[in-house]
Amino acid sequence: MLTRPFADLRGWTSFLRSAPIPVYRETIAAIEAARQDEDEVSPSMLAGIVQEDALMTLKVLAHVSQRRPARVITESATVRSALVQMGVAPFFRAFSQLACVEDMLGDEPKLLEGLKEVDTRAYRAANFALYIAIERGDRDAEVIQEASLLHEFAEMLLW
Repeated sequence: MLTRPFADLRGWTSFLRSAPIPVYRETIAAIEAARQDEDEVSPSMLAGIVQEDALMTLKVLAHVSQRRPARVITESATVRSALVQMGVAPFFRAFSQLACVEDMLGDEPKLLEGLKEVDTRAYRAANFALYIAIERGDRDAEVIQEASLLHEFAEMLLW
């Protein structure tokens, strides 16, 4: 866990690239429950689980972005498209060991409370963005919603 600031951008970048992105305990439980019935799980079902946790959303999009084959020209813009590209079985293999945010911040309840406040704000903004996109008839409503949700990810990671 970070206990003091780094002197320069290189230090911050190195730390944040190697730091695990934790997810909520509820997300871990939902993924484990889905794993028990893997043959019946679809990418859309997994997307519903992942999109309930902004940090898991970030984790999935980062994972797919880092492992995109050279022959794939376009990037996955949404969790759903990333999961379709990845596949269900590879998802479960890639995300078998997830760090739990409640465990990481268990000794610091104020930090967990701060993270949850940012999370709530991000979800509220994402829902507003989705409703506005739908009202405007935007074909990329899901992309807009996820972009709005992830707008706060840097502050989430700092908590």
